[in-house]
Amino acid sequence: MIIFVLSAIYLAIIPRLGYVVSTFIYTSASMAVLGVRRIATIAAISVGASAVIFILFAYVLGVPLPPFPFLSLVIMEEY
Repeated sequence: MIIFVLSAIYLAIIPRLGYVVSTFIYTSASMAVLGVRRIATIAAISVGASAVIFILFAYVLGVPLPPFPFLSLVIMEEY
């Protein structure tokens, strides 16, 4: 149930915080809920997963992901 709630929050914050920051927060929170207690492990896996998935989608597959937080604020202000 907690993972479901975290997933719903994750989907809600992607447009505001961007993919990389949202994924880092979601991965970190999910790992903590699932019992991982070492902060270094949580940080390393969260940063690594966010970076690898972003690079895979953005550069290898050519699929755009929501931009970084400050870029999305600038883009939203132009419209």
